[in-house]
Amino acid sequence: MSVKSLAFVTTACLITLSAPATQVATAQGGLPEETEINLVTQVSKQLATNISGQSCDQFAQLLSTIKPGTTTTDPNSLIGNLLNSVRTKPNLRAIAVSELGEPLITKLLDCNMIPIEALMP
Repeated sequence: MSVKSLAFVTTACLITLSAPATQVATAQGGLPEETEINLVTQVSKQLATNISGQSCDQFAQLLSTIKPGTTTTDPNSLIGNLLNSVRTKPNLRAIAVSELGEPLITKLLDCNMIPIEALMP
């Protein structure tokens, strides 16, 4: 997976994990639930593997490509529909959090990317 593709998927996942479900419009139609579960699981596992295998410099480069509040995904595309489902369906969000939580936090800690100021009230 290229850095650009990984950046896109990471951005999408981070936005997905941070966006309140009530702020995201529910997709019309969509994929069958079993397909959504399988896709979210596969994408999340692949992204977790890629994040875990990156150096701190690579991970920092990936994070630097994220532009909060923006999206390059067509909401009518397969990935757009899938991301919307992750935002709005708690079971899919739980899969993404379960697969990505540890690798993301581990990489942030290992690379000293959590500023001490963020830990202070």
